[in-house]
Amino acid sequence: MSRLTEATLSQATPINVTSRPTRINNRVGGSNLNDYYRFRFSNRANFNLALRGLTANADVALLNQAGRVIKRSVKPGRQSEVIRQTLDPGVYSIRVYARDRQQNTPYQLSVASTTPRTFNIKFDYRFDTNRWFTPGKRRVLEAAANLWENIIQDNFPTVPTGTKTPNVLNPQTGRNIREFVTNYRIDDLVVFVGARNLPFTTLAQARSSGWNRTERRYTGADFQPWIGSMTFDSEVNWFFDLTPTTDRDLPANRYDFISVAAHELGHILGFSNGAGGINAFKNLTNESNFIGRNARARNGGRPIPLEFRGSSHTEEGYQFGGSGKTLMEARFDRGVRSRPTALDAAILDDIGYQINYRATFRNPAPRRIANQRSSLDMIAGPSAAASTYAYCGCSSCLVSGRTRWRRAGEQANR
Repeated sequence: MSRLTEATLSQATPINVTSRPTRINNRVGGSNLNDYYRFRFSNRANFNLALRGLTANADVALLNQAGRVIKRSVKPGRQSEVIRQTLDPGVYSIRVYARDRQQNTPYQLSVASTTPRTFNIKFDYRFDTNRWFTPGKRRVLEAAANLWENIIQDNFPTVPTGTKTPNVLNPQTGRNIREFVTNYRIDDLVVFVGARNLPFTTLAQARSSGWNRTERRYTGADFQPWIGSMTFDSEVNWFFDLTPTTDRDLPANRYDFISVAAHELGHILGFSNGAGGINAFKNLTNESNFIGRNARARNGGRPIPLEFRGSSHTEEGYQFGGSGKTLMEARFDRGVRSRPTALDAAILDDIGYQINYRATFRNPAPRRIANQRSSLDMIAGPSAAASTYAYCGCSSCLVSGRTRWRRAGEQANR
């Protein structure tokens, strides 16, 4: 690349910023305090910049078309500089500049872009009166949401401030709020969260809120919830991990928070059958099978089996084509991570979501049940409030509670 002597914004060197990193090696300092680069985005994109290889202090700024600073990185000394920013379509510039004319430094500028997520899950902690969700726990909850945000390609209509939403569950108390009025705009989906000591061996409970018999977003074939509620057991020995795409560091004696949170989000997103279930889901079930077109296509032409008739879970231990344990089966084991598989995503595809199957996962194969306790270790369920616990207490599962205990006993005696 040619040198720019006392470069100005009008002399910015044009570069391409794409998904493949562009790397530029140059120097600033001495007679050349500034280097400028110009690029254009035709679509909204995530912009990522790194400035490395410094031997003296240099900083970097991202500018709009008028030359005003959007964001800058000004770390001291020879530390690398980083800028990450979501940008709308337009023309932008990068300024790399030395802090001291007497100090000349080489640098490597690396820039790249990614397509931003179109689906957004926002967590609202107003009901977390016990302040159980520390900043660290919130980051892990966001990591669980990211799994679904990368898979779902929808962009729901924005819900305006002041929207009256019926039947919103307070996740901290378990009480129903007959009419909740939104105090901010909702972009896609908001989930209220809380934590308390749940009964039995319950891990978590979740449901979509805002039920209205006349609201097509809830009752139609294209399910589009805008509010959900999720409660976690505050007494469980959770494992909070910030690396959701790996499972090599899970302690064998702890329940994986990311797995359970992602499962409960699946119920809020529409994986709900039985009494109070979601029409889009129920209308595509036949006996104990989910018969949606996309589900069958991803399952070798066959329906995806559910745990039982009216269940809100896939059949325990079911897998196909190397999917491993489905995220939406009822049981959870300690020391195991589950993420959304193509089978889980296909069911959401059938109830109206646009799906990026390349973002789904292959999970470990289901474990063989060794005894009654492990067979009933943790089960999740959705209806009035989807739960993850020893025997499912949601209304869709209570009708088959005796059957579940009988089957567990049979397996324990094998």
